[in-house]
Amino acid sequence: MARHKEFDKADVLQKAILIFWHQGYDATSVRDLIQAMGISTSSLYETFGDKRAVYIQALQAYCQHEQIQFKNMLSQAETPQIAVKTALLDSRQHMSSGAKGLFSINSTVELGTRDSEITAILWDHYRAIWSLFRDALIHYQHSGKLASAYDAGDLAHTLLTILYGYASIMRVKPDYPGTESILRSLEDLIR
Repeated sequence: MARHKEFDKADVLQKAILIFWHQGYDATSVRDLIQAMGISTSSLYETFGDKRAVYIQALQAYCQHEQIQFKNMLSQAETPQIAVKTALLDSRQHMSSGAKGLFSINSTVELGTRDSEITAILWDHYRAIWSLFRDALIHYQHSGKLASAYDAGDLAHTLLTILYGYASIMRVKPDYPGTESILRSLEDLIR
């Protein structure tokens, strides 16, 4: 008779996200995972697979959560200026809380060029967030809240590049003083 698993898979996966996020893939051992997740070795392999499989599931869960956060933020922002300001300030607050960057960006830097499956996950993630921004910008253009003549898709690429670059800078220097100047430049871009 098979033993009943006595843990919540989603909860345990969140713990895996945190350890990978904090240490990275290469620096995290299976022993680190087991300790962080609070499960046995056999449960790890039976439920998730090997270390790489745990990482992929953790990355997918994180990306899904990040997409939901962007979707909610964009649906609540009445103007593109509010959306961009919210995204920048959320990033700053996140980094000042001691976070080690964004897990998606960390994954891109560590594994994005050497693991084709992870590259595909990250590219799909970027495209999903890009689509959310593009659709929001189209809505803002149609409603007259965005006068910019730039193509909404091109503008979405530009905004995401700036937002992700800002998040990367904040990882290295959480007290980075350039937030206001970046925000002013972006507000000029999306009038």
